[in-house]
Amino acid sequence: MPPAHVGELAALKEFTQKTIRRVYQSPTICFEHGQSGQSVAHAHLHIAPATVDLFPRIEEDQPRFKKISSLY
Repeated sequence: MPPAHVGELAALKEFTQKTIRRVYQSPTICFEHGQSGQSVAHAHLHIAPATVDLFPRIEEDQPRFKKISSLY
């Protein structure tokens, strides 16, 4: 991603999470899993209402995955 777009992505992520929290009255989880079976390489964020922390399971299954704390 071009560095100039990182701020826009962070703002969009925050807006989407706030909207989901308000509508569903629930905390959210957010993750991006990289190129996994894609025919066209692209990035996208998964944002969903949930109270579970998926990272421990992801880390167990995919130890090379890391948290991207700069977008939290």
